[in-house]
Amino acid sequence: MRLPLLAALALGWLTVTAAAAQTASPAHTVFLLGNTAQGRLPTARPRPPRHVLEQQTTPFTVVHLGDIVANEGLAAKKDMALSTQEKGRADTLIALVRGLPLGRIYFVPDDKDWANSGRDGLKAVRRLEKYIEKQLPGQNAFVLTNGCPGPEVVDVAPVVETLAFSGSYQVSPENSAVRPGLPY
Repeated sequence: MRLPLLAALALGWLTVTAAAAQTASPAHTVFLLGNTAQGRLPTARPRPPRHVLEQQTTPFTVVHLGDIVANEGLAAKKDMALSTQEKGRADTLIALVRGLPLGRIYFVPDDKDWANSGRDGLKAVRRLEKYIEKQLPGQNAFVLTNGCPGPEVVDVAPVVETLAFSGSYQVSPENSAVRPGLPY
């Protein structure tokens, strides 16, 4: 009689333990996003992703994996209309986490951010970095600081690190044009 009772208690404990493990919230969630340089983004905050982020009860990080605002990187100030439109796109992405105290966002540039890996790529990526850093002061939100191709390590949580490097820079036919002055 004791053996079936102990087996039933053990099975019950295992069931409760397994159910608890399945419903426990993660300590930190990382969301990956990318390729927003083309297509239309809603001018108000992007509702579906923002809605998911608003529901988070534990810290989270959004990592944008490149092709952030435009097909040729962030336009120069002299092209005011295009530059304003592209900054609006960056603002929409930043709005995903704005006002959410548990969330952070990081941007890693890709080939379109590097002016399609072109000669003006370093200038374009530095303009984008400057704009994003100004919008998110104190966070160092633009990974691959100062246009350097990396690698760069970012601690996103106590036991989670992100290693970022620009593969687009490494394979670009124009990287020799942007390499002067960089230690890579």
